[in-house]
Amino acid sequence: MKINIIRAILITLLIGTFGIIFGFSSQNSTQSAGISRKITNAIITNIKSIEEKDDASKEEILAKIEHIIRKIAHFSIYTLVGILLMSLCKTYNLKEFDRFSISLISGLIYASSDEIHQAFVPGRGPMLTDVLIDTSGVTVGILLVMGVFELYKKITLKKDIKTNKNSRKVCRMQCRRMEKIKSSIKKQKNEKNIYCIIKRTIDIVTAIIGIIILIPITIGVFIANMISRDFESLLYIQTRIGKNGKHFKIYKYRSMCVDADAELERLLKENKNAKKEWKEKQKLSNDPRITKVGHFIRKTNIDELPQFINVLKGDMSLVRA
Repeated sequence: MKINIIRAILITLLIGTFGIIFGFSSQNSTQSAGISRKITNAIITNIKSIEEKDDASKEEILAKIEHIIRKIAHFSIYTLVGILLMSLCKTYNLKEFDRFSISLISGLIYASSDEIHQAFVPGRGPMLTDVLIDTSGVTVGILLVMGVFELYKKITLKKDIKTNKNSRKVCRMQCRRMEKIKSSIKKQKNEKNIYCIIKRTIDIVTAIIGIIILIPITIGVFIANMISRDFESLLYIQTRIGKNGKHFKIYKYRSMCVDADAELERLLKENKNAKKEWKEKQKLSNDPRITKVGHFIRKTNIDELPQFINVLKGDMSLVRA
């Protein structure tokens, strides 16, 4: 019953915080600038060195301070979001890594949706830097909650040992408790260490941002294929061998015709020069299998961008092990 009340309070605070963020995001550029300018003026009122400057210099300084205040506000409110999300996850029987991941991904999704929402507000627009700042704030909030809980455990343990040190019965209980703690520590060492958690978190965050960026690029490639009358599959899927010999499917933008292997075999039989070049370099300088759009894809090196999907799935990693 008590835990349900705590959950209800945390959910209410979280919804309220989301509402405040939504309210500020719904303001047009004039309203938003007016609030931040009032705060900036209140800060610099008593700073004589700024007040004595000419209007142009003063306006430039005000704009810089106003920009910093906006970013600090972004970071601070999303730090609160991270604290509330992680606190809510703490009320459920989950692994610490799962709590961390759920809190971080939830914060990232809301930060991204908030920026998308601003695209429809007059004078406002989405900014990737704001998503990164907001996500950093969420991460700090999560780590603060984890640190406070860890500190509370240590203080509680020390208090118990000091209060009950003369009691044999309590001593036996403490010994059993210490054994459980040692067993838990040993088990944690055998599981993924902190580096793996951070590494996977970086992969997840980067992959989600990459996939968001990937959406308009994919639409562009699709339209280009339609214009060039290439109605085949947009992606090229190939089976690769990953960690521990595990097979997985890797995704790329298709830059060749669908029957590229059969076309290569036919070309090598008919063209001796092509066969010689392929034997020496394992590629052709003027490969007829490459599509019109494929030439652009290869020239701009965007063919491997869909591999963000593999990173999100855990098949690949952006960070070396």
